[in-house]
Amino acid sequence: MLSSNSWMQYKIPGHVYNMMSRQPFTLLIHIALAIIVAGAIVTHYAGIQGELMLRDGAAPVRTFVKTSGPGDGTLPFEISLVDADIDFYPGTTTPMDFRSMLHIDGHDVNVSMNKVGEYDGWRLFQSGMDPDGSTLSVHVAIVMISYVLFLLMAVLSAVALCSRDKENEAALSRINRLILVPAVFLLGAGMFIGAVWANQSWGCYWGWDPKETCALVMFLIYSVPMHWASRPLKCFSRPRVLHWYLLLAVLSVLFTYFGANYLLPGLHSYA
Repeated sequence: MLSSNSWMQYKIPGHVYNMMSRQPFTLLIHIALAIIVAGAIVTHYAGIQGELMLRDGAAPVRTFVKTSGPGDGTLPFEISLVDADIDFYPGTTTPMDFRSMLHIDGHDVNVSMNKVGEYDGWRLFQSGMDPDGSTLSVHVAIVMISYVLFLLMAVLSAVALCSRDKENEAALSRINRLILVPAVFLLGAGMFIGAVWANQSWGCYWGWDPKETCALVMFLIYSVPMHWASRPLKCFSRPRVLHWYLLLAVLSVLFTYFGANYLLPGLHSYA
């Protein structure tokens, strides 16, 4: 005859309970990834993007260089630069904001570093830092917290691999699994908030900027060991495999933070 406690253990084994407790976080991460990828594909193929250089006092232009397809594009209006100015942080020579006044078909349109200008369905933007710092600050803070958690997992993995105590190695693997879920979730949330800010600042949710792409790759790398309970990825249930993976995966964090800035310059080069 089964007691109540043994019956519960029979009905809900420990590994099944662990899978159920992680299910909401895993579902949110999958939803975030689906939204990011879907938004990136739609904006990349449905919109027209391009670059155009304006000089103060130069003749108005219509033609721009496409970045979302081959060849040049033509604007339905003429655009010229009336004035451009730079605001600096007080007491420094570090740029705080770039401001431009554009003249479009008899209308003045103001564009600042992270305030997109709109005219006739087109969005005109400059790259840089958010003037009020609200959305950008939240985005940066959340992403940086996830970076810290990834680095912490790498440190714990290094300690575990240097240890000859199997119990200590297993205990650190359990800690890393606990940290992994919120770390990946925070990275996904930071990317989502960053996409919202990018639309407000740069005119599109996702532009395949080098740092955006590196962050997406990092998101996918760290999402893999979260599925350690599935049959194809059962190897991640072994502590040593998980520790080696997390120790190597931290290279993607370092490259995203440093390499994407210095080796792959883009809109995030100032970050």
